[in-house]
Amino acid sequence: MMVQQKQKLKRWAKLFAKIVLAIMLLGIYKDYSPVILESSSFWGTVYIYLHLGVGCFLVSRLLKKIGVRWHRELLFSGLILITLLLATETVLRFGVKTRLDYCEISGNSFRAKYFEQHIDSKELPYAPFDTVWTTKAEFSFHRVINENGIFEKSIPTKEPGEIRFLCLGDSFTEGVGTEYDSTWVKHTEKLMQQSRKDKKITFINAGTSGNDPFGEYHLLTTKLLNYQPDWVIMVTNNSDVFDYMERGGLERYKKDGTVSHRKGPWWYQAYRYSYIIRHIAHDVFHLKDFLVTEAEEQKLVNQSLAEMNTLFKSIDSLGTAKGFEFVLVLQPMFNEVETAQYNFEKVTELLAQRQYAIDLMPSMISQVSKLPPSTPFYWPLDAHYNALGYRFMAHGIFDYLDSIVPATAIDTLQNQNYAAPNH
Repeated sequence: MMVQQKQKLKRWAKLFAKIVLAIMLLGIYKDYSPVILESSSFWGTVYIYLHLGVGCFLVSRLLKKIGVRWHRELLFSGLILITLLLATETVLRFGVKTRLDYCEISGNSFRAKYFEQHIDSKELPYAPFDTVWTTKAEFSFHRVINENGIFEKSIPTKEPGEIRFLCLGDSFTEGVGTEYDSTWVKHTEKLMQQSRKDKKITFINAGTSGNDPFGEYHLLTTKLLNYQPDWVIMVTNNSDVFDYMERGGLERYKKDGTVSHRKGPWWYQAYRYSYIIRHIAHDVFHLKDFLVTEAEEQKLVNQSLAEMNTLFKSIDSLGTAKGFEFVLVLQPMFNEVETAQYNFEKVTELLAQRQYAIDLMPSMISQVSKLPPSTPFYWPLDAHYNALGYRFMAHGIFDYLDSIVPATAIDTLQNQNYAAPNH
């Protein structure tokens, strides 16, 4: 009786193991992966190697059943190979730190370069009036989300004579790495308020991490024109070139309300979870960040700049229709300030033939050069500016705005009528 119970229990255990294995395999091939794959790219690596180990065991059992004598040798060799590969992955991840992406360096999970092909069109995934806490290895800060889903205080109805500056951009405009009042947007607001004490000056921070000019334009036309801005300031940088490589331009927005991004190579998921494959892709085949050749990358850079120039002309036309002036700001990253050169020098072409354009590079270099030795203006691991770096950005932007927005120009603009956009 006891033997029968043990055999029955063994059969149930085998059935359970097979069901678990089927779910695990389904997770890999049908994208029903458990949370562990999203929470950490390294634990995702371990998870996949566990699959390989289980698969090796099952193959060995199958060979045993059909009478293959060397099934044990195959199992032993397979498990040794898998163990060695996982050990190599571990060394590359934590020892050599080969090809870690920005998020992994700052202590978070891998940020996929190519998103799902069809995602919700919401550019801002936060609920109105929510509070978001961001904690990284070097800093922590929080943001309160307003009624329109941006990291800004609630904006009341525009007052007569009030001058509004709507600021668009990515994480450098949102101010990742510092608190709300220390962003370049709020620093510039204080400087303009001091310069125009007889005017009500309001700066609205609509910067959102990971956004790009095309997403910002979509956000502007669908939500933010209701703020009735007098000036729209858009900050762009070299990361926007990469964003175009990843997502494309305005064609990403589909009529059914979804967003379709570019498709990555068929082996992209393997690249995501294997540090060995990352090493082979970049250091053996010399692929660039978006897994393209240097020639292909240059072609995409040129295409990106052309598409962005077309977009900026659309914003100019929108400004003429809605009564605002458009200012484009080119912002260098910390390493570009230190080398006094943009990684993609062609990005400066975005400023050509624009009525209002700011290249922050000269101003940033000038201010950083006056710092005492070893005074940081950015976070070394995270690579965003700290409060000091954002203050430098603010001074460069303010100096330009103060020269192009005299009191007479403001008086002229504030008397115009603004129509809310049609949705």
